[in-house]
Amino acid sequence: MQMTITINSREVESVLANLHGKLVNREPLMASIAAELLSITDASFSKEADTEGNRWKPLASSTIRAREKAGNWPGKILHGKGTASLRDSISSFSDNNHAGISTIKPYAAIHQFGGNAGRGKKVFIPSRPYMPIKSDGDNIELMDGATKSILRIAGEYFSF
Repeated sequence: MQMTITINSREVESVLANLHGKLVNREPLMASIAAELLSITDASFSKEADTEGNRWKPLASSTIRAREKAGNWPGKILHGKGTASLRDSISSFSDNNHAGISTIKPYAAIHQFGGNAGRGKKVFIPSRPYMPIKSDGDNIELMDGATKSILRIAGEYFSF
């Protein structure tokens, strides 16, 4: 036995057409996601904490002395003046298929993940996570709060 059900409803067709349009043109969704990632990152710099609220380790006393000498202290961690600022180097990008944030600063990763740096890699830089990502070995994934924000944005975008 075979049964066929046909629904003739302008309202349903309109909702499906709207949904199809949103699936095809995802640029507004991706732009919103990129803006959210940038906002979350900016909040980390303002709070001097990762996206879960864990405070960054304070600067070494030698770094504070060097910043005082340069006229950049007191101040905030990972903030510099002008083009030296890691915070000001973060930008968002998006298109129909991608959304994200990036920086051109070559030292950005060492501040996010921590590690040895400098000549001979003799200086240890503690991690001061500012992007809403975490590393588990070779895998990098979004922090839970950022994932929830993106799912909320997607839900709002696709709602009808």
